[in-house]
Amino acid sequence: MTSLLIILAAGLAVMLALLVVVVTGASFWRREDPLPPDMFDGDLPDGPTHRGQYIATYADQWRKPFNAQGFLQGGHGEFYVNERGVHFLIDGSRQPVFLPYERVRDAMVDTVGSGVFRGQPAIVVVWELNSKLYRSAFIIENPEGSGVVADIQTHLIRLNAHGEGEGLLDKDDEDDGDVD
Repeated sequence: MTSLLIILAAGLAVMLALLVVVVTGASFWRREDPLPPDMFDGDLPDGPTHRGQYIATYADQWRKPFNAQGFLQGGHGEFYVNERGVHFLIDGSRQPVFLPYERVRDAMVDTVGSGVFRGQPAIVVVWELNSKLYRSAFIIENPEGSGVVADIQTHLIRLNAHGEGEGLLDKDDEDDGDVD
């Protein structure tokens, strides 16, 4: 009889905890707002690609993983840039993670700060959605010498010169901290 009461009490505690999470809308249950259509308009590779690893996309200075449709928490695949934006086609998927240059604010090589890839250099693309900055990290072979970051920055400078984009982040903008 006592064990039955313990089991019932544990079940009630779990149900109460789930009810609290659902009612309060805990952040790990909520997905981000739906992505705009331009972020689903990526191209399949038509030129040179770089084999690599998509680490993840984060908001809030690497503290909160971005959990939206198409943005998985990592995977192997092909990284490439073209005149429209930055693309990463994860193995087994049909639609690339796509960051149009109109949303991209900066690109740099940074060091992964934790996890399996700790200490490895990664390409970090800073982009904006709904007035919020996000950081997507990609590991490719020789990120410093690949020319990818320079290609992205050239496109951003060109967009900024034509008034079509926001261009590179100002040095005053907060963008510090390693990739987590």
